[in-house]
Amino acid sequence: MKSIPKVMKALITPQNGGPVTVEEIPVSVPQKGQVLVKIEATPINPADLISIKGELHIKAPGTPAGMEGAGIVVANGGGFTGWRKLGKTVACLSVGNSGTWVEYCLAEAQTLVPLDKSIDFFTGASSIINPLTALAILDTLQQGRHQAMIHTSGNSALGKMLI
Repeated sequence: MKSIPKVMKALITPQNGGPVTVEEIPVSVPQKGQVLVKIEATPINPADLISIKGELHIKAPGTPAGMEGAGIVVANGGGFTGWRKLGKTVACLSVGNSGTWVEYCLAEAQTLVPLDKSIDFFTGASSIINPLTALAILDTLQQGRHQAMIHTSGNSALGKMLI
Protein backbone atom coordinates (compact mmCIF):
# COMPACT_ATOMS: atom_id res chain seq x y z
CA MET A 1 0.00 0.00 0.00
CA LYS A 2 1.22 3.50 -0.85
CA SER A 3 2.48 5.64 2.03
CA ILE A 4 0.17 8.30 3.46
CA PRO A 5 1.37 11.88 3.01
CA LYS A 6 1.55 14.32 5.93
CA VAL A 7 -0.46 17.02 4.10
CA MET A 8 -3.33 16.94 1.61
CA LYS A 9 -5.45 19.28 -0.48
CA ALA A 10 -8.93 20.07 0.82
CA LEU A 11 -11.87 22.28 -0.16
CA ILE A 12 -12.39 24.48 2.88
CA THR A 13 -15.77 25.93 3.90
CA PRO A 14 -15.76 29.72 3.80
CA GLN A 15 -15.69 32.02 6.75
CA ASN A 16 -18.01 35.03 6.65
CA GLY A 17 -19.72 33.99 3.41
CA GLY A 18 -16.61 33.99 1.24
CA PRO A 19 -15.77 31.45 -1.46
CA VAL A 20 -14.71 27.86 -0.91
CA THR A 21 -10.90 27.67 -1.03
CA VAL A 22 -8.44 24.90 -1.85
CA GLU A 23 -5.86 24.62 0.92
CA GLU A 24 -3.19 22.24 2.07
CA ILE A 25 -3.96 20.87 5.52
CA PRO A 26 -2.51 18.07 7.67
CA VAL A 27 -3.82 14.57 7.01
CA SER A 28 -5.89 13.49 10.00
CA VAL A 29 -4.63 10.68 12.21
CA PRO A 30 -7.36 8.16 13.08
CA GLN A 31 -8.05 7.49 16.75
CA LYS A 32 -9.37 4.22 18.20
CA GLY A 33 -12.50 3.18 16.32
CA GLN A 34 -11.67 5.44 13.38
CA VAL A 35 -10.11 4.83 9.97
CA LEU A 36 -8.55 6.97 7.27
CA VAL A 37 -10.16 6.65 3.84
CA LYS A 38 -8.35 7.72 0.66
CA ILE A 39 -11.23 9.48 -1.08
CA GLU A 40 -11.81 8.55 -4.73
CA ALA A 41 -15.25 10.17 -5.24
CA THR A 42 -17.57 12.42 -3.29
CA PRO A 43 -20.95 13.88 -4.22
CA ILE A 44 -22.17 17.43 -3.92
CA ASN A 45 -25.32 17.11 -1.82
CA PRO A 46 -27.79 19.98 -1.36
CA ALA A 47 -26.95 19.90 2.37
CA ASP A 48 -23.27 20.47 1.48
CA LEU A 49 -24.17 23.59 -0.50
CA ILE A 50 -26.49 24.91 2.20
CA SER A 51 -23.74 24.33 4.78
CA ILE A 52 -21.16 26.14 2.63
CA LYS A 53 -23.52 29.11 2.33
CA GLY A 54 -23.67 29.20 6.14
CA GLU A 55 -27.41 28.47 6.26
CA LEU A 56 -27.01 25.05 7.89
CA HIS A 57 -24.25 24.52 10.43
CA ILE A 58 -23.10 21.00 9.58
CA LYS A 59 -19.41 21.87 9.20
CA ALA A 60 -17.65 24.65 11.06
CA PRO A 61 -16.39 27.52 8.88
CA GLY A 62 -12.74 27.06 7.99
CA THR A 63 -12.95 23.23 7.94
CA PRO A 64 -13.13 20.78 5.00
CA ALA A 65 -16.48 20.57 3.22
CA GLY A 66 -18.40 17.42 2.30
CA MET A 67 -20.25 14.80 4.30
CA GLU A 68 -20.01 11.53 2.37
CA GLY A 69 -17.71 9.85 -0.09
CA ALA A 70 -16.17 6.62 -1.26
CA GLY A 71 -12.63 5.32 -1.29
CA ILE A 72 -10.19 2.83 0.13
CA VAL A 73 -9.40 2.39 3.83
CA VAL A 74 -5.66 3.08 4.19
CA ALA A 75 -5.18 3.36 7.97
CA ASN A 76 -6.76 2.17 11.21
CA GLY A 77 -6.59 4.01 14.51
CA GLY A 78 -7.14 0.83 16.48
CA GLY A 79 -9.91 -1.65 16.90
CA PHE A 80 -11.01 -4.84 15.21
CA THR A 81 -13.62 -3.28 12.91
CA GLY A 82 -11.15 -0.83 11.38
CA TRP A 83 -8.49 -3.50 11.04
CA ARG A 84 -10.92 -5.70 9.06
CA LYS A 85 -11.64 -2.79 6.69
CA LEU A 86 -8.00 -2.04 5.79
CA GLY A 87 -7.57 -2.10 2.02
CA LYS A 88 -11.32 -2.40 1.43
CA THR A 89 -13.43 -0.18 -0.83
CA VAL A 90 -16.07 1.62 1.23
CA ALA A 91 -18.60 4.43 1.36
CA CYS A 92 -18.11 6.70 4.35
CA LEU A 93 -19.39 9.66 6.32
CA SER A 94 -16.86 12.17 7.61
CA VAL A 95 -16.21 12.47 11.34
CA GLY A 96 -16.83 15.85 12.95
CA ASN A 97 -15.18 18.55 10.88
CA SER A 98 -12.93 16.30 8.78
CA GLY A 99 -15.04 16.56 5.60
CA THR A 100 -14.98 14.44 2.44
CA TRP A 101 -13.97 17.06 -0.11
CA VAL A 102 -10.42 16.08 0.77
CA GLU A 103 -7.82 13.55 -0.32
CA TYR A 104 -8.05 11.60 2.96
CA CYS A 105 -11.14 11.47 5.16
CA LEU A 106 -11.46 10.48 8.80
CA ALA A 107 -14.41 8.10 9.36
CA GLU A 108 -15.87 5.93 12.11
CA ALA A 109 -15.03 2.30 11.29
CA GLN A 110 -18.46 1.05 12.40
CA THR A 111 -20.31 3.39 10.00
CA LEU A 112 -18.45 2.32 6.84
CA VAL A 113 -20.51 0.73 4.08
CA PRO A 114 -18.53 -1.97 2.22
CA LEU A 115 -18.81 -1.59 -1.56
CA ASP A 116 -19.09 -4.63 -3.78
CA LYS A 117 -16.60 -4.80 -6.67
CA SER A 118 -19.52 -4.17 -9.07
CA ILE A 119 -20.14 -0.72 -7.53
CA ASP A 120 -17.91 2.07 -8.81
CA PHE A 121 -16.66 4.88 -6.56
CA PHE A 122 -19.08 7.44 -8.02
CA THR A 123 -22.14 5.30 -7.27
CA GLY A 124 -20.78 4.28 -3.88
CA ALA A 125 -20.12 7.90 -2.91
CA SER A 126 -23.88 8.55 -2.85
CA SER A 127 -24.89 5.42 -1.01
CA ILE A 128 -25.49 6.81 2.48
CA ILE A 129 -27.15 10.24 2.70
CA ASN A 130 -29.59 9.93 -0.23
CA PRO A 131 -30.94 6.50 0.77
CA LEU A 132 -31.39 7.66 4.38
CA THR A 133 -33.14 10.81 3.15
CA ALA A 134 -35.44 8.75 0.92
CA LEU A 135 -36.31 6.48 3.87
CA ALA A 136 -36.99 9.50 6.10
CA ILE A 137 -39.30 11.04 3.48
CA LEU A 138 -41.18 7.78 2.99
CA ASP A 139 -41.46 7.30 6.77
CA THR A 140 -42.85 10.83 7.15
CA LEU A 141 -45.40 10.13 4.41
CA GLN A 142 -46.43 6.89 6.09
CA GLN A 143 -46.71 8.39 9.56
CA GLY A 144 -48.83 11.23 8.21
CA ARG A 145 -50.93 8.76 6.23
CA HIS A 146 -50.30 10.82 3.10
CA GLN A 147 -51.31 9.23 -0.19
CA ALA A 148 -49.07 11.34 -2.46
CA MET A 149 -46.09 13.66 -2.48
CA ILE A 150 -44.48 16.10 -4.89
CA HIS A 151 -40.74 15.93 -5.46
CA THR A 152 -39.48 18.53 -7.91
CA SER A 153 -36.11 16.94 -8.66
CA GLY A 154 -37.24 13.62 -10.10
CA ASN A 155 -34.01 13.13 -12.08
CA SER A 156 -31.77 13.65 -9.04
CA ALA A 157 -30.22 10.71 -7.20
CA LEU A 158 -32.77 11.19 -4.41
CA GLY A 159 -35.63 11.50 -6.90
CA LYS A 160 -34.66 8.22 -8.55
CA MET A 161 -34.61 6.49 -5.15
CA LEU A 162 -38.07 7.81 -4.28
CA ILE A 163 -39.51 6.59 -7.59
